[in-house]
Amino acid sequence: MKVQGYGAYFNIRNGHNSVVLPGAFKRTVEHVAAGGKIPIYASHGWAEEGIFGLQRNTGRRALPVGVVTHAAEDELGLYFEADIFDDPADELAGAVRSTLRALGPRPASIAFSHNGAIVEEQGKGENRTTVIHSLPPLEEISIVHKGSDPLAYIEAAPVTTDEPPAPVAAIIPADAGQETA
Repeated sequence: MKVQGYGAYFNIRNGHNSVVLPGAFKRTVEHVAAGGKIPIYASHGWAEEGIFGLQRNTGRRALPVGVVTHAAEDELGLYFEADIFDDPADELAGAVRSTLRALGPRPASIAFSHNGAIVEEQGKGENRTTVIHSLPPLEEISIVHKGSDPLAYIEAAPVTTDEPPAPVAAIIPADAGQETA
């Protein structure tokens, strides 16, 4: 399943009192463009019991459910495209696919190392804000229940095809809407 979304938006104060500036994801974009891998996780791999109905908090990090295939900065923030794994044996990836199909866009969250990050602390106390100028390549992007960045999201990518849409008769069975006894 192809997915897309925004891992973070620029110039938005998030739940960690951080503001990400344009250019902060330059190394992430370069990393992915050079063939580097950034995993997609469900709840950062530490899912709370019941979030996707399958994963339980075992104290061990779960395996990724997908991988980022494209990353770019635009005027809004860090845009990404990814593949969610289609392995039928991977129940968690299947639950993520089902969740995105049934519920539409879901919150997204990013994880990064502070090593190599260029940040600036502004203000004091409750007014303290961390301004993020530059980050090393992201460690991961997750589909989450509630993200720190209120605008970040992940959704199923639109299906694109060169074929014309199927006629309605081919989609709806001839006996649709008929009651049976």
